[in-house]
Parts: sequence; structure tokens; C-alpha cells
Amino acid sequence: MKNSSVLRKVAILVAVFVLLAGGCLSPSGKVGPDNSVKVSLVKSGTVEIDGRAMPVDQLASRLKRMGANPTTSVIVAVPEKTTNHDLASLTRQLRSAGFIKVIFTKPRHTDTNISTPARQ
Repeated sequence: MKNSSVLRKVAILVAVFVLLAGGCLSPSGKVGPDNSVKVSLVKSGTVEIDGRAMPVDQLASRLKRMGANPTTSVIVAVPEKTTNHDLASLTRQLRSAGFIKVIFTKPRHTDTNISTPARQ
């Protein structure tokens, strides 16, 4: 009888720990109000979402934990010199996870040119 009471308490403590740890590990990001998520393809096989880099094969599960669904637009910023193989691989993984709206864009780029008049 005493052992079952101790086991029950341990089971409850483990369950509480798992719930708390799961909350700490969940992503801080959310799906935007326009039902979109912005992702950056950093390099072959790596993406960045919410400032956190991860392997491409973990992106779909991260999106689902963020609350994304098949109607969510996944907007992927793609750097120059990205291969078609990388794009196809990313698209294939997202589509197999149920995401049908994958939009590829160029990453934001700002040019600054400060010119001063020549002195005479």
C-alpha cells in the first residue's frame, strides 16, 4: 500500500515536470494575424524562424507547434545562389506535412549610399 502511494506521487511529479518542460521548449513565435509565418532559408539544410536556426526537417513540426495549419502561408526568404534542390527539398517536406501555401521571396536587402559633394 505504501509503495503505490509513493509511486502515485512520483508519477504526478513526473507529469508536472514534463508539462513544465514542454512549455519551456515550445517556440515563442506565433502565427501572424494574417495567418502567415516568415521563415528564412539560411543555408542548405538550415532555416531560421523567430531568430532560431534549425534543420529543415524540423521546420514542419515547429510550425505546427506554433499553431500553423494547412491554410497558413509559409513565406520563405531565399538567399541568392540557393539551389533548386534545396527549394525542392524544403517544399517537399512542407507539402508532406500538409502545408500547401509555400511562398518563396528574396530576403530583404537595403542599400545605403551616402554621397557628399566634392569640395572645390
